[in-house]
Amino acid sequence: QVATAAVYEMVGGDPVNCEVYGRDRWGRALAECHQGGRSLNAAIVEAGWALAWYPSTGAVLGPRFDRDEAEAAAAGAG
Repeated sequence: QVATAAVYEMVGGDPVNCEVYGRDRWGRALAECHQGGRSLNAAIVEAGWALAWYPSTGAVLGPRFDRDEAEAAAAGAG
């Protein structure tokens, strides 16, 4: 709930553009979202509100957020 509230605050009322690049094994859309030239995916991971997840099987190629996750861990975020 806290992470959801933080993301809503981060996004505000400005438009968000999301590009679906695949689906996971449950059929959910996998997408990268941008707002004003900023990757919201990277921002959420770097803030510590989400972990970058890469399935070991059935992986869909998409953006990677390893560096953002490492920065969050180093900063003690999340």
